[in-house]
Formats: sequence, structure tokens, C-alpha cells
Amino acid sequence: MTPITFDRLPAATSEIIERLDSIERLLLRLPNNPLQGDKPITRKELCRFLDVSEPTVIRWERRGKIPVMYIGGSVRYDKADVLAALKKKGGNK
Repeated sequence: MTPITFDRLPAATSEIIERLDSIERLLLRLPNNPLQGDKPITRKELCRFLDVSEPTVIRWERRGKIPVMYIGGSVRYDKADVLAALKKKGGNK
């Protein structure tokens, strides 16, 4: 590998970015790619996933115990973020 001089720095940076973009495109084609998380889930799906009632989830939202997203007029949750918040704040029930 040729040492990178100051004069060559912009070109080397561009090459690195191109290679990273190429790697990202390859990773995005994998069935369970590490760059793409689960899609956001509905409140009912979250209730089933955590085995809790809908009023419990709503109460957790209002108290700031779990993160919530509003997409258009819909309420959605990121499972990983919810689990991390519950773990951080002391349990899920």
C-alpha cells in the first residue's frame, strides 16, 4: 500500500468513501443485514411481544418509560429501543 501524502489525501478519502459505499450496498442485500433494524411495530404488536396490556403500554409511554414514534397518525415502536429502555429503567412489568 502506497503511503498517503497530503497532496493525495482528497483522492484517498474519495476512494475510501467509494469502498465503504460498495460494502454498504453489499450488506443491504443480505437477508438479515446488520445495517437494517426491524421495522417499527404497532402498539398491539408491542403488547403481544411484551405480554402486557394496552393500558400498560400507554401508561409507560405517558411516563416516558418507553420511546414512542408517531408516523403520520400512527403510533409505532422500535423493539430494540423499547427493550433497552425497559432494561435501563428496571424491568418491563
